[in-house]
Amino acid sequence: MNHIKKCVMKRDLTGNQVSLFKIIGASNHTEEEREANDYYATDPRAIDCLKQRVDLPHVILEPSCGAGHLSKRLEELGHKVYSYDKIDRGYGEVQDYFFRETMPDDCSCILTNPPYKYAMEFVLKSLELLPTGGICCMFLKTTFLEGKTRWEKIYRTQPPFKVLQFSCRTTCAKNGDFNQALDARLVTDKFAQLLAKVKWLENNRIRFGCDTHKQIEDCERAIELLEHYGFRGEFFLYTMIGGMGDLQECYSRINHWRQRMLDAREHHNRCYTYPYAQPYRDPFSSHHDIPQWQKDLAQYTNKKQTFASCDFKEFSPRKGFKCKEYFY
Repeated sequence: MNHIKKCVMKRDLTGNQVSLFKIIGASNHTEEEREANDYYATDPRAIDCLKQRVDLPHVILEPSCGAGHLSKRLEELGHKVYSYDKIDRGYGEVQDYFFRETMPDDCSCILTNPPYKYAMEFVLKSLELLPTGGICCMFLKTTFLEGKTRWEKIYRTQPPFKVLQFSCRTTCAKNGDFNQALDARLVTDKFAQLLAKVKWLENNRIRFGCDTHKQIEDCERAIELLEHYGFRGEFFLYTMIGGMGDLQECYSRINHWRQRMLDAREHHNRCYTYPYAQPYRDPFSSHHDIPQWQKDLAQYTNKKQTFASCDFKEFSPRKGFKCKEYFY
């Protein structure tokens, strides 16, 4: 299954905001590409990362167990697991989660990677079943934090208490892309408050896309909001070079983030920002030639030490050549 995030929610019947969301991963499949029944197996190593941050109860209900990837790992680690799935995949018992009426008597924890198109329904059903103080852990996309309907039905009364996210790719059955960036335009005040609470499992880093000069303004606004609400990690900017942008535009965009990073290092007053340059590739041509300036700008930008130590114009990717020659 695709995952970007892990929801861990504590059941709170008194409205004291003890919901727990854990974000662990994400995928980027279109509807046409999706597996039948929205089934994407989860790398069991995700359980190991989760247990480093969360003290899971001994007994756990896994209502969408698939072939048992999470259940088996939990059992290996000493947990008792009740495993079910609507589809018979050779593991656990067959049961439609939405027809379930009670929890097992000895269980107060639900952990699963639900079919994403039914993720909100899984969360709501879990909160309905769990006793007070129970815990709900779900692997979901980071984008599950967005959305007016989810705000009204979940976050308004039980907002995330904690959010944990992998900083790198977590394997899923369809080899989903878990390194996608957030769209800075979608970072509202409410979303910034939620995202600022994320506890990243590896690097404390938020990714945005910055492919045009206009997106600098969008990213700066989102970064300012997140810093305002207490985020103290790094910002990673996926930055396409080429495409609609010429050398001067791409250089100016990359240099904007370099100057911001140097200012933060000098004054120790802001989060560091690091662009990651990706040369444009024509999706309609398998023989698209990447101009040498794009390759050199990407090489310069993606080497942190070089990026911090000199301007691109002074960068020498080859003996006897400095990139300032591109600007003549």
